[in-house]
Amino acid sequence: MKPDVELSPLNALYVHKALISLAFQLLAVFVPVEVLRQGAPLSTALLFPLVAFLVRALLAWPGSAAVSRLGYRRSMAAAYFLFLPAFLALRSFDLAAPTVAAAAVLIGTGESLHDIAIRSDFADLTSDQDPDSASARLHSIPKVSSVIGPALGGLLLSFYGFGPLVVVAAALLLVAALPLLRIGRNRPDSFSFVSFASGRAKSEEDIFLQRGIILCAGVYIFPIFVFKFVAGELEVGGVRSLGALASVAFGFAVERVVSRYGRKKVISAGALASALFMFLKPHLFSTVSVFAASFAGGLALSTYFIPLYSWMADKGRGQVPEYFGYRQVLVSTGGVMLSGTAILLLEALPELTVLRYSMYAAGIASLFVALVGWREVSD
Repeated sequence: MKPDVELSPLNALYVHKALISLAFQLLAVFVPVEVLRQGAPLSTALLFPLVAFLVRALLAWPGSAAVSRLGYRRSMAAAYFLFLPAFLALRSFDLAAPTVAAAAVLIGTGESLHDIAIRSDFADLTSDQDPDSASARLHSIPKVSSVIGPALGGLLLSFYGFGPLVVVAAALLLVAALPLLRIGRNRPDSFSFVSFASGRAKSEEDIFLQRGIILCAGVYIFPIFVFKFVAGELEVGGVRSLGALASVAFGFAVERVVSRYGRKKVISAGALASALFMFLKPHLFSTVSVFAASFAGGLALSTYFIPLYSWMADKGRGQVPEYFGYRQVLVSTGGVMLSGTAILLLEALPELTVLRYSMYAAGIASLFVALVGWREVSD
């Protein structure tokens, strides 16, 4: 009998997410690092996340409308016409401010389509599954790519340079397109972003803003701190990979933990622990200490993020593109707030002080999530 090797649409979505995550994890954190390696100031390195977050915030509304019109698969495919030119620009030109900004615009625009589409398709495909279990899989399976990608990216950058790193990432991006052929041409029945956003609770807006601050600090600020004040490219990759490894480890156990203790307690405890590590990290200057803090911080982050994400995704069912577009506006605004403030502070303060203040802001954001989680989340 011929074995059945066809992927279901949901499994194809997981495979696509894992591969495209690997492509971006190879590259994203090392764009600011390469800017610094070429001798540019820290403000130019922070321009990459600032512009990418800003574009995502501005295009979330029209992006979610486009996903509603095009459908999920076509939206994910359309993003490739933006991702590939961005990779080409990073490969072909010196990373001066114009190149960094142009690549960030292209990537941010592509992500406005791709992220809303893949999250919306996932929500539709898992609408009849347990939300904590389904969210854990979406969070953890691509996280395997996050374990491999930064470590491999650090090796490639250290031994071969930035150009070959971009080429490998682009090749993975192309391979990631193949599972899209197995994803259905789903699309939502209707679209109304304004009516959806006007009916959301203030606590949801605040949580998403804090999530953007925490995301920017974890993906960009702390790796830059490690590169400038602790070690080099290999250690930057190790920091990101260890945090993802902890996230994977907890991701497969989250359903049992939430079932035993309840969402409210798990989210609040995880956010408090995450805040502690955010405050601690910018005071560590040895490789061993930043590695240990990254692993523990990744564990704390996933402890609260997975159940919080599933709780909030539940509230968006029925208006899926609207929900994820609304989420993208606020998360990206949080990223703009942190990276933009850091660039402004660099005009008056030393680099180390600015990076520390940015990590403190992420710690305060985690404390806020703990407070809102305790007050608002239902078990």
